[in-house]
Amino acid sequence: MQAAGIRIGRIMRPYLVGSILIGLVSLAFNHYLVPMADKVIYEFEEEYIRNTKKTSDSDVHIRLSPTQYVYCMKFDLSRNSGQHFTEEKLEGTQLREKIFAENIQYIDSTDTWKLISVTIRTNNGLVEKIERKDTLIRKYNLKPKDFTEDIQRKAMMTSPELYTKTNVEQSRGLENVNAYGYELHRRSADSFAGIILTIIAVAIATRKIRGGSGLHLAIGIVISAFFLLFMQFAKTFSINSGLSPLLAAWIPNIIFSFIAYGLYLWRSK
Repeated sequence: MQAAGIRIGRIMRPYLVGSILIGLVSLAFNHYLVPMADKVIYEFEEEYIRNTKKTSDSDVHIRLSPTQYVYCMKFDLSRNSGQHFTEEKLEGTQLREKIFAENIQYIDSTDTWKLISVTIRTNNGLVEKIERKDTLIRKYNLKPKDFTEDIQRKAMMTSPELYTKTNVEQSRGLENVNAYGYELHRRSADSFAGIILTIIAVAIATRKIRGGSGLHLAIGIVISAFFLLFMQFAKTFSINSGLSPLLAAWIPNIIFSFIAYGLYLWRSK
């Protein structure tokens, strides 16, 4: 094609149109159809094959409001009960009330929580008061499943569900909230990545180089491997180091967009 003098833009056009159409279809699949299919498969395997449904968790911190936090050292979803529960209420930077309970039990009929062996510490700034009770009934904006949320289920949520879940968990101060945000933005970024990689592939494949198609294939594999490596690094930094999920999901696309543009210019010569 190079020898025939065909312009790169003319060669690229049908491939680019095709990749855009595929990208649009993959958007629908990534945001809706794939999560729905994953949910069916995951629940079937969980119920009949692995039998590993998550029923307990430990060291769970949840923010119920900007001034109210709860902690449970261990929670058993099968019994709707937990051990070593703590509730803290803040006023500015001051701790005004702290409730500690040896055990906690969810009462489904009244949507309340029963605290057992309770110690209540209140502080008005000058005087600290300690009160002990055998039981205490409390109502929280909290369900038993909130203590054992399986973050792996994020892949089974449609994007509107994932967006809502991200906002809810962010308001509660969930430590792994970036995992939800990254999953949401990754679905769009993956669809756009196909367009970028198509430009790179056409720019390489339509240029005659020593080594022929074998070298073309080798270059393509190396570029794809680096792209996947960048994706994994970005995901890790987002989840573990606080990098913005939006930026993390799109960093590989941004970097490889420059590579695609450079290859396009190289092919145009």
